[in-house]
Amino acid sequence: IRDDGKALVSAGGDLEIIGGELLKAVARHEEVTELVLQMLAATPEAARSAAFDYMMATGYLFGGWQLGRAAQVARARLDAPEARAIVLPWQDYGARERFGGPVVTVKCFEDNSLVKALVQEPGQGRVLVVDGGGSRRRALLGDQLAAKAVANGWSGLVIDGVVRDVEILAELDLGVKALGSCPLKTDKRDEGQQDIPIDMGGTTVRPGMYLYADRNGVLVSETKLV
Repeated sequence: IRDDGKALVSAGGDLEIIGGELLKAVARHEEVTELVLQMLAATPEAARSAAFDYMMATGYLFGGWQLGRAAQVARARLDAPEARAIVLPWQDYGARERFGGPVVTVKCFEDNSLVKALVQEPGQGRVLVVDGGGSRRRALLGDQLAAKAVANGWSGLVIDGVVRDVEILAELDLGVKALGSCPLKTDKRDEGQQDIPIDMGGTTVRPGMYLYADRNGVLVSETKLV
């Protein structure tokens, strides 16, 4: 991969430095993603993982968030064409490193009334995906609601927002991904929407989709992958 952004990958999968010119050549995320997708697709399958890791490391070194995000999205499209990555700066908080299941969606803002109601229902191995608008001012999940989710059989929660009681969350048999932590509780205004399509990390997430999460990130698919 040359720093002029024109060459893809040599036949043997050898990698060269990605320079700043590659990032200057394509300014928009969509263009970067398509370019990275072409690069990975042209890489021999045996070398693809190494190429992806190199792009991630070099992208964050030279280009920050944009190239690293593009590499994640492109890799997801290659590995499972029907899958899409929810690419946000996820942090892991639950004791489960890998989790997944059918999706239940919630859209709310600094009010976790619906989250509280849902985790008290039978989870049946599902994943609660919460569009919290990216707010870092109020925590949408704490230890008590997380314990309820465990007791009622939820696989995990993916929250575009923040959590609290992180020391206790780390001990619970639950998958939890969020943007960060905050000690403040939310208000309870009984506001929010449930079981609607939500836009998160550049991807539309619909109720009933399948979600898969591990330390590498989050994928959603219309069909069951594993």
